[in-house]
Amino acid sequence: MMSEKRKQIKSPDHSEPEMVYVDGGKFQMGSNYNNEKPVHEVTVNDFYISKYPITVAQYRLFCDETRSRKMPEMPKEFGGWLDDHPIINVTWEDAKEYCKWKNGRLPTEAEWEFVAKGGNKSKNYEYSGSDQVNDVADIASSKTYPVGSKAPNELNLFDMSGNVWEWCMDWHDHYRGESQNNPQGPTEGNERVQRGGSWRGPTENQLQVTIRRGDNPKNICDNVGFRLVKDIQLPEQKPLKPPIIAQQEQQLESVTLQVSKLETIVVGIQLPDDELTPMEEITGLKTLIQSLIQHISDLEKQIKEIENQLPGANGEVSRQLSEMRLNELKQLGTLCNQKRFLLGKQSILENRVDEKLRLKSLIEETNSECHQIEQEIRELETQLS
Repeated sequence: MMSEKRKQIKSPDHSEPEMVYVDGGKFQMGSNYNNEKPVHEVTVNDFYISKYPITVAQYRLFCDETRSRKMPEMPKEFGGWLDDHPIINVTWEDAKEYCKWKNGRLPTEAEWEFVAKGGNKSKNYEYSGSDQVNDVADIASSKTYPVGSKAPNELNLFDMSGNVWEWCMDWHDHYRGESQNNPQGPTEGNERVQRGGSWRGPTENQLQVTIRRGDNPKNICDNVGFRLVKDIQLPEQKPLKPPIIAQQEQQLESVTLQVSKLETIVVGIQLPDDELTPMEEITGLKTLIQSLIQHISDLEKQIKEIENQLPGANGEVSRQLSEMRLNELKQLGTLCNQKRFLLGKQSILENRVDEKLRLKSLIEETNSECHQIEQEIRELETQLS
């Protein structure tokens, strides 16, 4: 039986932690033994966890690249560091910093026990992956052994029972009896949780999936390592827009397209520089400019009608309305500048004194309108930033 299980085991790649996706769920945490009681229901979310304890090679890479930590001292009786063995002699803070470097964290105690029991695929084994301790842990070893050299559990995780104790995020204390969702443990304490048992002095009742202990987070030991967890990165959920906002946004997009096309026409207007230009050409330019100004007025009305149809602001909708108002103002500002440009051209073409004065007054009003819109745009951009 053991030989069949060993055939399924492949040598892990020790340059990068291999992560296993875990579907969250409910389970019964703890046992009726010593500090493992009371049994209580716990729910955990989905997450990723490393397939093996973090290895010597992986931790050495962390030390070399970050230079924030030195490799811990290797126990002389071990005969030197072995890349495929779990890292040991690391404090809780050392473990935490490695996980942070990998954009992850240590597992909570609840997450650790959930996966040790096999998660949603649990077969309620006494040890992590079997009722026979020798299947999943080397209880005859006198030191750490290569990760993944024993059989995995239901989630294809190795070394959850034995090899090394593993640091968890939580402070150590007695369990609370009530049901909990994603418990994080006590807010303070003197010891951090360690789970899983190790090679040192193991007996069958020291490697069960519920075994737990606490230790000073500053302590190091030749039978304590850790495992990496990463949270599921969910895509940002954008709030749904009320139908009226979505509808008016579509209308504003149509207006924006017309404003853009109009900009091309307005900028392309060239006035004659020859005083002998025929009156028909000058009249034609005046007519074109007047029609463009009328088009601008129509678009301004459309924008104001869009704004009048929008609902009152509240909560997140308030931001959506402010963003749409900013888009409206930007279009109004573009139209205002176009109108100012066209009025200036029209004034140049005009020969009548009274018409020149009227256009001068219009240009001044338009300048004031443009400045007011620009000020509103700046204020809204400041609010949204």
